[in-house]
Order: sequence, then structure tokens, then C-alpha cells
Amino acid sequence: MLDWVSYVGPTLLVLILLAGTLFVLTRLNKFQATQDGDHFKIKRLHSFGPRQQIVVVEYQEECYLLGVTQYSITSIAKVEKRSSEDQLEEKV
Repeated sequence: MLDWVSYVGPTLLVLILLAGTLFVLTRLNKFQATQDGDHFKIKRLHSFGPRQQIVVVEYQEECYLLGVTQYSITSIAKVEKRSSEDQLEEKV
């Protein structure tokens, strides 16, 4: 009986430490994501290939159209924000 405990004990300890570490890392990741989301929001995204996208980003109450490739991000235009009534009419 004592041999069985001596084998399972260290394994169980490692699994508990691993689970605790993963829990802490996911909590830190969620905290960082909420901080990053305060600065800008991605409103629309359209992919033209695996590494080519066009993105509408809201930053400080203004919207920008960006071209995103593997090597660069290019500002294409400043986009007018649509009112919520226009968005509701579009859905209907």
C-alpha cells in the first residue's frame, strides 16, 4: 500500500501544480485582453487570403479602414460611423 502512494503522490502533485499554473495564466490572459480592448475595437474584417485583410477599426470614437498584410498595416481611409438606426434598417 505504501509503494502505491509513493508513486501516485508526486504525479498528483505535478498535475495539481500544472492545473494551478494554467488557471493563473488564463486569468492573466483575460485581464490583459480586457485592457487591450479599451483602446480600439475591430468592427468589420474581411480576408482576401491567408495573410491579407481589410479591417474597420474604431479608435477614440472614430473609424478607420486599414489594409493588413503579413508585413505591414496601411491606413486606407477614415470611415464615417453609421448610426444605430441605419444598422437596424440594414438587418431588417
